[in-house]
Amino acid sequence: MKKKPKVVNGSAVAMKCPAICGDVVRRSLSKTPEVDAVFLLTDDSNVVHVFSVVEEFQAKLYDKLLKKERAIEKALPQIAFEFHVRAHQGRTPAQSVPFEAELVYAR
Repeated sequence: MKKKPKVVNGSAVAMKCPAICGDVVRRSLSKTPEVDAVFLLTDDSNVVHVFSVVEEFQAKLYDKLLKKERAIEKALPQIAFEFHVRAHQGRTPAQSVPFEAELVYAR
């Protein structure tokens, strides 16, 4: 019996990242007050793209996020990550990331 793909952000795309991946990312990035939402997307090469959505870009934010991102990579060394920061600029956070991305945290 085939499993139905999980509906993600309005699209029928199955997320390949294990559940623990989303938990670790959510716990780490949710502690950064400037982050309004976090989305995950696994590409065809099994690289997990992490999108941290903020209201506006701020230079001081990058140092905070870099520490959190390194902690995520250390906690899950078996997973290849690429981290992205997107500004929603008043839009809904989902409009700032690829359509297939899965929401794992929203403020």
